[in-house]
Amino acid sequence: MRSIKLGAAFEEFDFYSLSFCDALSSLTVSPDNPRFRSVDGVLFSADGKTLYRYPPGRDEAEYAVPDGVETLGEYSFTDSLKLTTVALPASLTNVAAEAFGFCAELKKIAIPDGLETVGLWAFLGCRALRTLRFGAALREIGLNAFEECSSSLTLSAPEGSIVEQYAKENNRRFRPRRR
Repeated sequence: MRSIKLGAAFEEFDFYSLSFCDALSSLTVSPDNPRFRSVDGVLFSADGKTLYRYPPGRDEAEYAVPDGVETLGEYSFTDSLKLTTVALPASLTNVAAEAFGFCAELKKIAIPDGLETVGLWAFLGCRALRTLRFGAALREIGLNAFEECSSSLTLSAPEGSIVEQYAKENNRRFRPRRR
């Protein structure tokens, strides 16, 4: 299956169910759907504030989440095996559960300073990541957010931050950064 078209009456979806669809490269939505929209084959909420699903079979190595997106939904990038770089907009405040789960080739992700929450297992199995840099706004990191990541993954944030506390409690490398 290379593409899925969601009709006007489509209301709910289990986004995890697309995780193993490694050929899926496009999600489109009827223009009459009040809940969802598609931008270049990527599924968003109708208002554009939530990115629900990046198709795991897309060929690009890089993706820039559009400005205005505030939330990366659960499993939004899970199993996107070809992604190596993701740029996140300044508007982003929430990365939900397993948003980047098993993005095994993901090496670089530009996290905005205004990010407030990282969900449980958000970066599960992202083995190519070496450094994640967070701002002072981060106030919550979910359980096992960096499980099965490389042992050389370094978390960077201002000293005294929740990131430093998380790193110490979870035996992760930490590097302080200026506020």
